[in-house]
Amino acid sequence: MKGISITKPIQQVLDKIEAEYEIHISAEARDDLLERYIKPLRRQKTHNLQRALLSIKEKSFNYIESNNDYYKLLLFQQEILEESIASRRIHGKKMPVERAYAESPIFTASSPSSKAIIELKNEDGEIVEKRVGYRTIEYKSKHGYLTTGDFRIFGGLQRMWELKGGSKKFSFSYNELCDVIDYSPEGGNYRTIEKSILKLSSTSITFEEFLDAELTNRDRIKVQNIIQSADIGKRNAEITFSDRLHEGLQQGNVVRLNLSIFHDLSSVTAKLLYSLLSSLLEKQKILDLDMLINQLGIQNNSRKDVIKTIREALDDLVQSGVIYDYQLLRKGRSFKEVELLPSEQLLEALEEGITVSEI
Repeated sequence: MKGISITKPIQQVLDKIEAEYEIHISAEARDDLLERYIKPLRRQKTHNLQRALLSIKEKSFNYIESNNDYYKLLLFQQEILEESIASRRIHGKKMPVERAYAESPIFTASSPSSKAIIELKNEDGEIVEKRVGYRTIEYKSKHGYLTTGDFRIFGGLQRMWELKGGSKKFSFSYNELCDVIDYSPEGGNYRTIEKSILKLSSTSITFEEFLDAELTNRDRIKVQNIIQSADIGKRNAEITFSDRLHEGLQQGNVVRLNLSIFHDLSSVTAKLLYSLLSSLLEKQKILDLDMLINQLGIQNNSRKDVIKTIREALDDLVQSGVIYDYQLLRKGRSFKEVELLPSEQLLEALEEGITVSEI
């Protein structure tokens, strides 16, 4: 019978462990191996780590009676995988996202057809689109749609803002940003970061803004760019946040997403829902389904397919412990609302905001 498959990145780490492991290894050298290889494994999805662990356990069972050197290696690989899984749960890095941006339909789960994009472009070749979700915005960009990949970079930049002292203008290396968002520090990811910063810095939005601390008095505020300016190099960048983003971060108006959970979520819809729900579910537990669909940018699909997508994303959030349960509610024949039971860790995301004075 065919064994459980192990993904290539995890197998590569296990091969390196095998090459370095010695049966009579000292306690100090053993701890060093654990520390060095937990970090790259921690970047992998929990599901893939669990499958690798099951595969190693299955393999070790065949050697249990021999208690030979290979069996001891397998036990050590098991230990590293178990430690990596535990480390993801306990020490998952937190990614701050300013709440106005978390609640606005800036990042989408899907893109329109090429024909539709042409129709959205103005005479300057910019995509201009009105988006209606939990906030209504006008989206304008020279470089297409912002995706969940761009969202991860966006959150990482806000964490870099904290680490660099909370200044509106700050510089960083791509290696530093990779560490913050759990990317491998390599050329391909550097290019991804470079392109994403370019997209973020060339995207402007007009969105509904709260003008008082009680979040009740609203108006429309023009935001020229998400990132006011950017000097983008091949290995580093210097950026200046927009006034609105900088002020929101200073005031601690953020939610904190667990990066390990964000990475583990299997669909782009679930990733965007994670961010949105982390901000909305503090006060409201029943959400308008059509607003949710518009927020995710999936309203152009058939109703049947949209509901299926929402269900799958919510199931993913339940599996990941973001919410405990949910129920789609009908009004007449159609589903119109979704009731959600948030987990404690989701509610805690709103309690971890910080201000500049606390950095």
